[in-house]
Amino acid sequence: MIEKLPTAATIYDKHAEFYVDFVDRVLARPAGHYALLLSRMRACLGDKLPGARVLDLCCGEGYLGRDLLKHGAREVVGIDLSSALIEVAK
Repeated sequence: MIEKLPTAATIYDKHAEFYVDFVDRVLARPAGHYALLLSRMRACLGDKLPGARVLDLCCGEGYLGRDLLKHGAREVVGIDLSSALIEVAK
């Protein structure tokens, strides 16, 4: 489930396409920041992740939440100030 909060446009709304491209090309690459963050999150959560409900604050385009779902989370609720990135996450 993705929640949209009523807000004024953010810098991420204005540059959503650039942000998503940056995540896909830089952060999400195998040696990128997200790969390290995801491996640490999975290690810390261990056997608590399968079946868990996860809250992803500042979810952006939803990359981390999608990975947690692939690794057993039952549900991920994403919240972000950028309505443009929420649309990408959906």
